Amino acid sequence: MASDADIGVVDRDAVAETVGRVDSEERRQRWLTFWFYVGVPLALGFLLGWLQVGRAAEWPRLVSMLYWLGVGVVMTPLNALGTALLAPLLRRLRSPLWLTLFCGQILGGFAFTNPVLLAYRKWIQENVYPDLVVTPATTLPEFLQRLPSNSVMWIGISLLFFYGLRKPLFGYRPAQRNAPSAAALRESAEAPVEAASRPTPRLALMERVRPERRGTLLALKAEGHYLQVYTDAGSDLILYRLSDALLEVGAGDGAQVHRSWWVAASALSPQRHRDHLVLTNGIEVPVSRSFRVAARQRGWLNPADPGITT
Repeated sequence: MASDADIGVVDRDAVAETVGRVDSEERRQRWLTFWFYVGVPLALGFLLGWLQVGRAAEWPRLVSMLYWLGVGVVMTPLNALGTALLAPLLRRLRSPLWLTLFCGQILGGFAFTNPVLLAYRKWIQENVYPDLVVTPATTLPEFLQRLPSNSVMWIGISLLFFYGLRKPLFGYRPAQRNAPSAAALRESAEAPVEAASRPTPRLALMERVRPERRGTLLALKAEGHYLQVYTDAGSDLILYRLSDALLEVGAGDGAQVHRSWWVAASALSPQRHRDHLVLTNGIEVPVSRSFRVAARQRGWLNPADPGITT
């Protein structure tokens, strides 16, 4: 285990490197979000409009481009809305991402996109191209007929961003490139007991921690969009949400003691105070009022403290 002094000393160069790495990743994710919702749909809309695909075959090219640009801008957010509504349930059912995208496209395409596109075609007819024939709202058989091509485009683009560009989507997170392979996991399982006793990161969040800072998890601290991860090998700042981390760590060996803090039971020092904890690495963790009763019941706070009521 790293000494208290090793962990307590702030490595400013390492912190600057970490913050720069996290900021760079956050900027990359913002650009990916822009291209996913705006850039790629507009590019596809321009291409389909220029080629006068589908119902736009008999329209003037400018009208075709206007129509398909509108379709591109509308379909992606509405498909994403349908997917976002279904994703929490489907993730709990262990649905793969492609199936969640397919179900979300059915909901978003039929329930949301069709009425919006019908209104958009009427607007084009009334304001741009009076000769445009506005057909009634798409029926279910017509929707199912176009479903394969629409699904291939929606699912294909989404999976490209998820697996190829490593953009988290709808609560799903891409696996890290440095995640252990199946062969490595088998070798680890067959290793001697001495090797098995070494701390091995098992949480998804640990895959984002620098290898030299991985170890036994002591505490987590939310800092805006970032998460400070404290281990017995040091600490690291990663781009992660505390709410996602809490789902991973569960309630087995630790507890949340503040809206910004989670601590492991094994990380507590013998010291007991009335409103804060002291970890084995010397870090002091505040315990907010809403968590003090539970912390006292766990024996983490001074039970004789008159400031804590049951």
